[in-house]
Amino acid sequence: MMIALNDITQQVYTAVSKLISVYADGGAVVVSVPVSYPSGSFAAIRINNSGEGVISVSDGAVGLQEAITASAGDFYPGCAKAASEWYGIDYDGADLHLVNIDISRVAGAVSAVANASVMAASRAISKAMDAKERSKNWELFGIVSQVFGAQNVAKTADISGKDADWEVHNLVQFEHNKAVFEFVNKHPNSLASTYMKYSDISKSEDPPALVSVVSAIETIGVKGGMLSDVSSIIELRSEPNLYRQYAAKQYAHLQ
Repeated sequence: MMIALNDITQQVYTAVSKLISVYADGGAVVVSVPVSYPSGSFAAIRINNSGEGVISVSDGAVGLQEAITASAGDFYPGCAKAASEWYGIDYDGADLHLVNIDISRVAGAVSAVANASVMAASRAISKAMDAKERSKNWELFGIVSQVFGAQNVAKTADISGKDADWEVHNLVQFEHNKAVFEFVNKHPNSLASTYMKYSDISKSEDPPALVSVVSAIETIGVKGGMLSDVSSIIELRSEPNLYRQYAAKQYAHLQ
């Protein structure tokens, strides 16, 4: 049974209207658009009347608040400045915005500000996660060095996988075996990149023992379960004997 074009149009219109909402907030009009921050919240862009046929469009510093909530506030200014330049808008240290523009440009202005705000927050949070991961890998390097002896541990090293070469952290080298202890945080990028790296290395001819080290196993969530397919998983504050146990099990993740 064919659906008439006008019926399809109505269905699409109804569906799209659920993605975009417009409401009044004080003296501003707020447009919620389906461009999401890492938290999952949609960008809500504020539009203020600046005069006859002229408006100002702003993210209301929501991008900044998203970054602060994720402990990434220190990284936000640089990311917001880069995002504002990319999208051709302005940044005043808090808001991403366009001021005194013709109302005929409202659609493009809302799109630019929303995308810039989400980009700035996303990049700031990603940079904060990377910095935290580097810090944790330093901490992990100290732990692994104490357990196995500093002379047996390389902070970083290159290892060949089946298809590519990879930089790994905290490589422990024994006479007949090697082990990699890589810190993994709960951010999807960290989980995905570690999985991809370990998956390729595990398929090499003589893979090292691969160990994913996390702050707490319960914090990595369901997606962290995929790491168990390619590595052992231990907590950062595990007992030294557990580090030794997994380093000695070259195929511990398969047992």
